[in-house]
Amino acid sequence: GSQPHFGRTSSSATDLAAYSVVIWFTGDEFGGFSGPGAAGEAALATWLDNGGCLLISSQDYYWDRGLTGFMSEYLGVGSAESDVSQSTVTGNGDVFGGMGPYGLTYPFTNYSDRVDPNAGGLVSFVGNQGNAAVQKETGTYRTTFMGFPLEAVALNDRVQVVQTMLDWCGGLAPDCPADIDGDGAVAVTDLLAVLAAWGQSGDADVNDDGTVDVQDLLIVLGAWGVCGQ
Repeated sequence: GSQPHFGRTSSSATDLAAYSVVIWFTGDEFGGFSGPGAAGEAALATWLDNGGCLLISSQDYYWDRGLTGFMSEYLGVGSAESDVSQSTVTGNGDVFGGMGPYGLTYPFTNYSDRVDPNAGGLVSFVGNQGNAAVQKETGTYRTTFMGFPLEAVALNDRVQVVQTMLDWCGGLAPDCPADIDGDGAVAVTDLLAVLAAWGQSGDADVNDDGTVDVQDLLIVLGAWGVCGQ
């Protein structure tokens, strides 16, 4: 789907599959239910592995869950500190750089966090109490995790932040497994790659069944043309 999905509660992989973008916010929730639980993280991981783009805005996700494997692997979080009380944030990096500074006005108690990236993540917002948000980008998915509530940003600025995120999400390459050579189109070169690898495994095994055969040939022919069209 081209429309973003907004959520505060857990979603299954089936729910998520209908969307290309998910915005997950938790408001003032804490005490065990802030952010995705183990099942929600597993569903999000599966969805991201299939090309999703995710924004999580939560000041108590880390408080409730600690540093989970999902935070580390998919959100690019290396470490965090709860309740540092960020009062301003400024965009950083190639996506949000130049945005702000934004003064934060909290509609509930300020329990915002410091969030630092690991080697796979980047700082996307810097606060007055340290890094406030991180992002991660791979060839398959893109994520942003804010340790402060997006609701604390003034409405007009909030719209700009979300639009910037959506524009970034729009830059993800379409899922196109039949584009074996990665040139953005399914064409003669991909057909030749299938024929050259016939009976073997590798990139030309489009359906990942272990053998390049007639099924892979049919997938390439069925997807002929520019990826995503």
